[in-house]
Amino acid sequence: MKLNYVKNENIDKIRWDEVIANSFNGIVYAYSWYLDIIADNWDALIDENFEYVFPIVWRKKFGIKYIYQPYFTQQLGVFSTKIISSEIVALFCNSIPSEYKVVNQQLNTYNDLVDDNLKKKIRTTYQLDLILPFDLLQKSFSENNKRNYKRALKNNLFTVNTLVPEDLINLFQKDKLGQFRQTKPKDFNNLKNIMFTSKHKGIGQLWSVYSKEKVLLAGAYFIESNNKIIFLFSATNSKGREFGAMSFLLTEFIRLNAGRNITIDFEGSDVESVARFYKSFGAKKTEYISWFLNRLPFPLNILKTF
Repeated sequence: MKLNYVKNENIDKIRWDEVIANSFNGIVYAYSWYLDIIADNWDALIDENFEYVFPIVWRKKFGIKYIYQPYFTQQLGVFSTKIISSEIVALFCNSIPSEYKVVNQQLNTYNDLVDDNLKKKIRTTYQLDLILPFDLLQKSFSENNKRNYKRALKNNLFTVNTLVPEDLINLFQKDKLGQFRQTKPKDFNNLKNIMFTSKHKGIGQLWSVYSKEKVLLAGAYFIESNNKIIFLFSATNSKGREFGAMSFLLTEFIRLNAGRNITIDFEGSDVESVARFYKSFGAKKTEYISWFLNRLPFPLNILKTF
């Protein structure tokens, strides 16, 4: 298979998006419009028949070009309507041009990477198929989750979808003040643009939970594409945690989408407490690969600067 490195301005984005739309492993993060918003720069490796595509998201620091995983983009890697073998994944990873001195990238759940020369780490996400009726899905919920739902109903919590992206981001920033110093204003602006654009495309939903006094307790944003719903972003304040607002929001979302041939991806997590929360909805652990490459000369290759 011959691979071509294609700069962004030369990518046929209509054809690119057709590949992502028809890929068995297509996911919203890989569409050109999403990458255009979220990435500082992105080019691609594409095979000669335009059947396999591999986005390369990159930055430059101290004059050094490096590949990174942008915020709000859990998985990238190789996408295709054809079979994607571990050899094909390795071919793409090993074909990244030498001008990129550091690579830190997360592949998608359908990309297996078997190459002893490449450093990799197994990461986890949790997914829940919604095809069953809600009463059957709820049987897999934890008892604590069921109690939280009943408590929320007893306290007259209610959901609406009229919240605007700025309000959800503000709720997050107020609650997590000082905890996410690496997340820059630009990253939140990108997130806001993702939310506005996906809502305009008719694939985004912004849910919120209010108390009976009409006080905002929690919010979440979902994006749907390729038979998958991504739980992209959420926020809860202290009062919301006290009332189990996020558990209530997700239960209501699952209830209203139950019976559909679609999967919700909770986007994580390797953090045990977060993983336990997602498992409480009956979600199953799914693995994907994060891989790393460092071509910097000594002693730069031992510094964690990227």
